[in-house]
Amino acid sequence: MLPIVRPRRRSIRAAAPLLPLLLCALAVAAACGGEVRPAHAGQVQKASPTQVAEALEDFRRTAVVYRLEYDFNDKPLTGADPERLEFYPFSNTWPRIVSTPVERDASRFVHVAPDGRGYREKDEKRTGYVFAGPLRSGLTPVTPQTLLLLGGVAKDGGVITENYVNLYVRGDMAGVLTLQSYSTTVVRRGGISGRVFLGSYANLLVDGPFVGRLTTSSSCSLYLLGGIGTGAQVRTDRGARIYVGGRTPEEALSRIKGEAMVFLESSDLAPGKHQKGQLQVTVLGGDGKNCVAETGKTAAAVTMAAHRRPFPQGEVAQDVADVPMEDLRAGGDPDMRYALIGPAKKETAPPAAGYKLLLVLPGGDGSPDFNPFVRRIAKFALGPEYLVAHVVAPQWEAQSNRITWPTATAPAAGMRFPAEQFIAAVVADVQKRRKIDARHVYALGWSSGGPPVYAAALSERTPLTGAFIAMSIFRPADLPPLAAAKGRAFYLLHSPQDFIKIAEAERARDELAGAGARTTLTTYAGGHGWREDPYGHLARGIAWLEKGAAAAAPPTGQ
Repeated sequence: MLPIVRPRRRSIRAAAPLLPLLLCALAVAAACGGEVRPAHAGQVQKASPTQVAEALEDFRRTAVVYRLEYDFNDKPLTGADPERLEFYPFSNTWPRIVSTPVERDASRFVHVAPDGRGYREKDEKRTGYVFAGPLRSGLTPVTPQTLLLLGGVAKDGGVITENYVNLYVRGDMAGVLTLQSYSTTVVRRGGISGRVFLGSYANLLVDGPFVGRLTTSSSCSLYLLGGIGTGAQVRTDRGARIYVGGRTPEEALSRIKGEAMVFLESSDLAPGKHQKGQLQVTVLGGDGKNCVAETGKTAAAVTMAAHRRPFPQGEVAQDVADVPMEDLRAGGDPDMRYALIGPAKKETAPPAAGYKLLLVLPGGDGSPDFNPFVRRIAKFALGPEYLVAHVVAPQWEAQSNRITWPTATAPAAGMRFPAEQFIAAVVADVQKRRKIDARHVYALGWSSGGPPVYAAALSERTPLTGAFIAMSIFRPADLPPLAAAKGRAFYLLHSPQDFIKIAEAERARDELAGAGARTTLTTYAGGHGWREDPYGHLARGIAWLEKGAAAAAPPTGQ
């Protein structure tokens, strides 16, 4: 039976959503014998700081190479991609995983005995707990937490929680996991023989054999890298995606009940798509040897060459293959890389006044991988009078805080130049190659690309005549004085459902307008990302900037 660390008192109504899962967990515990009891005295076996740091790094790298992120859509699960570590090269650079941010500071973890001694289910100041030995108690986290279970989970152990838990297990998981929603769980160097209940929006990865019982709700991604063993039972709901490693015989699919997208590394089924009852099965045709990528490398061994990769070509860009592009370096500086795109229609004669220019600073890691989307902006959102400069974020070797676009007021260690200087250099480089209408030089930045566009547009001498900023933060303390906004134009696009609060965009609109800028804020539905009619939104935003730019005074950077 699970010796459960007793939770705070709650009303039946407040606990109602968890009752079915709790009852299932207690039923499993009862089958094991014993009685429910609170945790009591136990020896605290402490993990060393090095062991905690190594576990966190293993957790991080596994999350990176398998994309255990807030991304529940129709993209296939294709196994490990170690090259993604180029985007997250340092120990404190995590992707945005589905749960609350991981506690990254090894010194902040509280060491807990196997029976739960020293554990607090609710602690606003402490969010990390580490168990050096096998977990033999039932934990019921109330506040968002990161749990490192370095000795696995025994039959009489488990975690029962509502939301927002990051769970790293090293060794076998033989107990019970009940994670209601918004959770990320990684089981390394062991398999699962116990029971797992996952609510919506959850990621689970296990690199050993799965021979237990698993029940999921909607929108879950499951990596069963050690395959589905005999006796395993998986029950899924619509929206679940399951990757099964190794070679999976067709008969093993009978162990998966419900509606799901299943991706098999290898199988006796032919490579390609198959419909097996409610399962949409894709056989990837691998060799059956995919496994968790090695995570023993030091951060110094990870390449910093992501921003030097070629711009994507081939199948991914076939719809914009007719849009011309040059891979250039502003002023010959190898770190000032950009792609000059357009005009979208090659046969169009250059405008008499010169081309209008849109600089694009992508969000995320700012890498060349955004190039197909940027070329689609040129083709579907802009007219033939436009050129587009896709600016690629440099990655500085000493950039440990991993700001994608460091600026003069928000710098990164080791950077050679801030984003404002980079933007000005790109504009000057394009002007040497093409005739540019200086009245129409705009910059588009979304997400992490927003702050450098704000900074460049507020610089004392800027070539920009307008800024288009989408789904981003607004932090005046990290920007030049807002007084420089007078007479300048800012088009803001934000979703009320974005995890970045819309109050950020509203504050930008109001404070920039208060400083004399021309501003507007447009909203869209769906949350973070280019959701509804992206090219329509982009076209309307650029048209709004154009209306005021033609009559405005010449930019101060010219």
